[in-house]
Amino acid sequence: MTLDTRLEDQCQMETIKYLEFLENRGHLTFNHSPVEGKRPKHTLFKLIKMGMKIGHPDLDIYIGHPPRMLILEFKTMTGVISKAQQKRANLLGALGFDHRFIIAESSSDCVNQVARILREDYGIKDAQ
Repeated sequence: MTLDTRLEDQCQMETIKYLEFLENRGHLTFNHSPVEGKRPKHTLFKLIKMGMKIGHPDLDIYIGHPPRMLILEFKTMTGVISKAQQKRANLLGALGFDHRFIIAESSSDCVNQVARILREDYGIKDAQ
C-alpha cells in the first residue's frame, strides 16, 4: 500500500465520520462501493457481471429534500486520476450528476472540502 493510497483511505474514513454525524441528523445518507484494489480475475468478472463499474467514484452521497446526489472521488495532491475514473466522471457529469474530485493534502482538508460543498451548494446548515 502506497503513501497516497493510505492518505486517500484516511481522507475517506474521516469524511465518513463527518457524514455519519450529518446522517444522524437526517440530512443525508451515503454509500461506498468497494471497487478499489486487486482481485483475482474470476472475482473481478463476477463483480462486473453483478453491476460493478470500473472507475466508479469512492462515495455516493444521497441528500434529501429535494432528493439529490453528490458523487465524490478522493485523491491526494500527487494522486493520479485513472482513465477509467475520468471516463466514469465524464459519464456521470453528462447524465447531470454532481461528480467532484476531492484533491487534498490531509484528511482534515478532505473533511473541510466536503463540508464546504454540503454547506454552500446543498444548504446543509450543520456542515462545519
